Amino acid sequence: MKTWLLSLAVLAPIAAHAQEVTPVDIDFDLTYSSKYVWRGVALNNQGVWQPSLTLSSDSWFFNLWGNFDWTNSNGMSRRFTEFDYTFGYQLPSNGGNAISIGATIYQFPGSASSDTTELWLSYALGGSYGASIDVYKDIDVNKGFYVSVSGSHPLTMADPTSSLSLDASLGWGDKKFNNFTYGNNKGAFADYFVGLSWAKSMDDNLSLHAALGATGFLDKNQLAGQPNRSNLTFSFGAGWRF
Repeated sequence: MKTWLLSLAVLAPIAAHAQEVTPVDIDFDLTYSSKYVWRGVALNNQGVWQPSLTLSSDSWFFNLWGNFDWTNSNGMSRRFTEFDYTFGYQLPSNGGNAISIGATIYQFPGSASSDTTELWLSYALGGSYGASIDVYKDIDVNKGFYVSVSGSHPLTMADPTSSLSLDASLGWGDKKFNNFTYGNNKGAFADYFVGLSWAKSMDDNLSLHAALGATGFLDKNQLAGQPNRSNLTFSFGAGWRF
């Protein structure tokens, strides 16, 4: 999930009658995914388009992400079914580690699902393995906590403009989150993900990417008796910096 839209500009202190404005980076990404799977739940078993716009300036960023159903799998063909608006701030780094805080607003146009908001904190460890711990707290609907631990192992590529990595993550939900999301009335491990991702820089402003992944659950009580508890997905897309 992702989503966002706002102009972020950070003004530096005024000095000698002059005012400096921190540049704003603008990034746009368009991804096609064979399925839309969120925290182990298959929200759409058929292809979707997922555009994303990110504005960032200094330590602040804003992201608008959308999900566009390409088929009539959920009765909403050729329509946006979700928008996520994320606001974030990265605290000054310490020893290569990074802490970010923020909030994400989820909206579901034309759906019976209730809009909601999550507060989040992300702790990214320094180093080449991209390990991070992310904590999410819903403040509107399920009121629960969800925690994700993830990592990425880079693989050697002969092409210096390309990257390939093995990715993995494991989620845990408290009683409130699991009951609302998976129908499991206890705190337990939630979803897992393992995958392979590839990216290639075409020039300073254009990049291509693709990924293959598998999701499922470690706890048999998560979505017990429901179909599609395990999913294979593939995606591809392109990103532009303006």
